[in-house]
Amino acid sequence: MLWNKETAKKIYEILKKEYKIEIEDYVSLWAYVTYKDPFKVLIATILSQSSTDKAALKSFKRLNEKIGIEPENLAKASIDDIREAIKESGLQNQKAIAIKEIAKRLRDINLKELLEKDLKNAREKLMELPKIGYKTADVVLATFNKNILPVDTHIERVSKRLGIVRKEAKYEEIRKALEEIFPQETWHDIHLLFIAHGRKICKAKNPLCNSCKLFEYCEYPKTQIRV
Repeated sequence: MLWNKETAKKIYEILKKEYKIEIEDYVSLWAYVTYKDPFKVLIATILSQSSTDKAALKSFKRLNEKIGIEPENLAKASIDDIREAIKESGLQNQKAIAIKEIAKRLRDINLKELLEKDLKNAREKLMELPKIGYKTADVVLATFNKNILPVDTHIERVSKRLGIVRKEAKYEEIRKALEEIFPQETWHDIHLLFIAHGRKICKAKNPLCNSCKLFEYCEYPKTQIRV
């Protein structure tokens, strides 16, 4: 399959028709729509790491209820209290430690102003914080209208199976490949639609290829040994 902008457009149109985006299915988007607060979006995104968005959303609401998702509140809270509030999202010990440290650092930093900096600078500053890598930083930046297409595990899997990138491709290679073939105005949708497709059809184990609307464009079925 030769991947170009015309093929990418067809893929986008198919996925756009196939999936309805519900904000509750994406905890970072939900936090943005609900609060428009970059700190809350950042915490929501951290909670979503190695977790389902459903579990992360429950943890977010519980953390907000029990402690309050503000830098001052979380900086003062005990690790145990944070950990107990977010336990449903998994990796609660690591996340609790990171959340408390991030809250301490951001008490005196205007995160909204940071996000208004140029993309490269804002990205670098976010990634200086604990437990924030490319994906977490990019989700926050994209949510606040920076021109970047975040890549999570679903997006990576779908991109590799479709043959958009090579199997060995790492985060930055995947992101740049997607940004090259999809128009910038579709990046937000592509991020959400690829996740939806990865959750429903292009699963890590036992993908539902026979039900896939992208079957004719996909390289993955050709790699499977048929008996």
